[in-house]
Amino acid sequence: MHLLDIPKYLYEFPLDTFIGEGCVLDVRGSKTVEYKEEYEHRIQEGQIVILYTGHSRHYGQPDYFNDYPVLTQGFAECLVRRKVKMIGLDTPSPDTYPFDIHSYLFHHHVLIIENLTRVEQLLALNRFEIIALPLNIQADSSIARVIAREIGDGAL
Repeated sequence: MHLLDIPKYLYEFPLDTFIGEGCVLDVRGSKTVEYKEEYEHRIQEGQIVILYTGHSRHYGQPDYFNDYPVLTQGFAECLVRRKVKMIGLDTPSPDTYPFDIHSYLFHHHVLIIENLTRVEQLLALNRFEIIALPLNIQADSSIARVIAREIGDGAL
């Protein structure tokens, strides 16, 4: 894909980009989210990957925006290789300045959901769907109401 073919604004992405089967990874206790070979099998193409770091419990405290787990380049490359739609985190960002992971993911059509809460509830589900619809505006980011709903036997 050529760099010029990448949508510049969220409203240019197809709606089905923002809806899909989820995959939750429990990465609590890590300061960096590293690549693990098991992710090649756990993450399926087209999924929305949600990371549970446990960091959302610090929301409203000064350290929430300063000291949070970040993704490694190796993990970001895995997400791209697995062709995920989006990555969701219970942190304010997948990385820090100069935001290389942000750029890498966006340029590979992997969108980012930040500041999620109650992610621990997904750990008990066998299958779930994520719906994260941004506002239909000309912008590269947007607030969104993000919900997860359990998928029953054979549904989706």
